[in-house]
Amino acid sequence: MSLGTTMKHNGMTRREFFTIGATFAAGAATNKLMSGCPASTSKVEDPWQYYTLPYWGRRVMEDPPPCIVDKDKRLVVGWFREPIRSIDYLDAALFGSGLERFLNQLGLKEWHGYCVKHPEISFQFGLVDAFRTIGISQFTFYDHSTKQSFYYMGVAMGKAYQLAETTWDGHTYITSSRSYHLEYIHELDKARRHRVIVDIRGTRTKPAVRGELILHEDLVTIQPMIVSLPVRPLHHMYTHKTPLQVEGSIRVGQAEVIFDPKRDIALMDEHKSYYPSETYWNWATLAGYDKQGRLVALNLTDNRTFHDQRYWNENGIWLDASLEMIGAGHFDMDPERPMEQDWIIYEDQDRVNLCFSPECQWISNVYSLGFFNMNYYNILGTFNGYLKTAAGAKIELEDFWGVAETYHVWS
Repeated sequence: MSLGTTMKHNGMTRREFFTIGATFAAGAATNKLMSGCPASTSKVEDPWQYYTLPYWGRRVMEDPPPCIVDKDKRLVVGWFREPIRSIDYLDAALFGSGLERFLNQLGLKEWHGYCVKHPEISFQFGLVDAFRTIGISQFTFYDHSTKQSFYYMGVAMGKAYQLAETTWDGHTYITSSRSYHLEYIHELDKARRHRVIVDIRGTRTKPAVRGELILHEDLVTIQPMIVSLPVRPLHHMYTHKTPLQVEGSIRVGQAEVIFDPKRDIALMDEHKSYYPSETYWNWATLAGYDKQGRLVALNLTDNRTFHDQRYWNENGIWLDASLEMIGAGHFDMDPERPMEQDWIIYEDQDRVNLCFSPECQWISNVYSLGFFNMNYYNILGTFNGYLKTAAGAKIELEDFWGVAETYHVWS
């Protein structure tokens, strides 16, 4: 039995490292025990009975349903123009009832995070609700001039943390002791924005971080990516991704970082999932303005847990207000040593052709425990290459900052 400890360079303590490992190992053990679904104890002739499948093999963007679970307790499948207002998986027949429902809850993994780009400092932060039992928050930033990165972590249980069910008017927060507080106030319904408040105490080796950001999400100005899909029979995911204009400021130590909404962009990643015990994906996301002054953004995933990635995926290209969904993504890289060489990233129909150059390893968690194994790297770097519109027009990208990650959990 061995434990990797590859986070020392950016400040994860041994206690933080073991907290993450113990949390996800416990969830993995329960997931393995249950095999992740009611069908684990009985044969199901048609596993797709737990889903609505209106557009098998093709994608049609439509108005969202009021709830992710329909009147027959099936999980709704589709691509939607706006976020779904009620997202509680546990109402679905897939999760069973009573003790089975409770144990299947431990297979849930939900998070809400942001990557925020500024010419001087890039930030990434989020809150993971692990199995609706424990909240784990990570806040990192990278100083582009000094090439330094700093890592902070908060862990909480009970009423000390909450992940909003909906971004329309929900409230996400975590308070870990007196030293770490991160909060999102979602005001999409009344103000088309999300407010972020951060207050993290400094230490001998890390500066304090305090500030407030306003992330603008105008559903008319930019089409968000709203996807609700079966990952494979008897598992499911919902995601809400979009580029956002940023204003406000964050004070890092004695320095104040001021954001300009005409220049600075954040990327939202809201994700609610029920994955099997083995999960594997590679992911890339970027946003910026090209030489013509157009907003360009990308979300591309090679999620090998999906049933059919040609159609079932969360892949898309933004160009100004429009979003075009694209095909399956592919990543040529070494998941064991992702910082040591460039990544080649492309899409089935040549809609994406990029080279990602790693610069800062923001997060790395590597565990090998036999019954639970994780290989996870989250990396900041630059993208060069091109994207293509549906009409075939090339969008040239030169040194676009963004994030790529590789994630593999198995037992």
